[in-house]
Amino acid sequence: MALVTNKQAFSSSFTQRCRYDVFLSFRGEDTRNGFTSNLNGILRHNGINTFMDDELQRGNRISTEILEAIESSKISIIVFSKNYATSTWCLDELVKILECKKNGQVVFPVFYKVDPSKVRSQKGKFGEVLAKHEENFKYDTNKVQRWRAALNEASNLSGWHYKNDRPQFRLIQEIFEEISKSEVSKKHRRLLCYEDDPEVLNGDTGFDEIRGITLSLPQPRKMQLNLGKMKSLKYLTIRNVTCEDLKSLPNGLRLLDWNEFPLSSLPSTFEPTKLVVLNMQRSHIELDKNFEV
Repeated sequence: MALVTNKQAFSSSFTQRCRYDVFLSFRGEDTRNGFTSNLNGILRHNGINTFMDDELQRGNRISTEILEAIESSKISIIVFSKNYATSTWCLDELVKILECKKNGQVVFPVFYKVDPSKVRSQKGKFGEVLAKHEENFKYDTNKVQRWRAALNEASNLSGWHYKNDRPQFRLIQEIFEEISKSEVSKKHRRLLCYEDDPEVLNGDTGFDEIRGITLSLPQPRKMQLNLGKMKSLKYLTIRNVTCEDLKSLPNGLRLLDWNEFPLSSLPSTFEPTKLVVLNMQRSHIELDKNFEV
């Protein structure tokens, strides 16, 4: 009989109650319209449920909605940029994230054009900003000390360091691959290849949690596919797969990317009312005149 420690049981409970796969903490003026939005787009495109605070009104105090989003995320990614510490909101997010880390949350820092040692020791721009915070919060010095301790702790975690252009996409791809190895993929939200779970693809089981499937085989292979039971499936990318019959596709698909589609028509039950991207280059499909996307 296997023994489960209290910590393991708590971690399992934490994972089960999560609403989001990834929470993104970032300074909007630095990376909202660049790195962070690109990272968020790639994660969502691949079926990973993210929380990115890009619409909420900000004030002097962090909102309850943000705190709840952090608590209900499996993973937090902290994008340290040059102005990250100027935002007391970001610093409060950081403290909350590290509290959740003690309860089982996975935390990854990204040092975006900043030196991790400057974050750790609060030197340079980070030191200047923290000194101003100490002046502004001189009646609550414990608050600033919590921020300093959180910056020091987070800077010692394993993560990524992005310096001045290296293609951003390469870093984003590295982050995505690391996220895919975590609890997100273990919970079958996204399948990366046929060998991951073959019974899912032939219809033996439904797995309602699956949001995205990327099936890319090195050589053409004949397979039986029945994906209609996957009610949450929104992103489907397939390469080098041939099949004689495709019984069904979920009507909630937003992206259908299947080059060299082997059949002459899509399943008659497929109603692509939510489809946003359709890529079927070099396919054998013949679109009916009544088929609209």
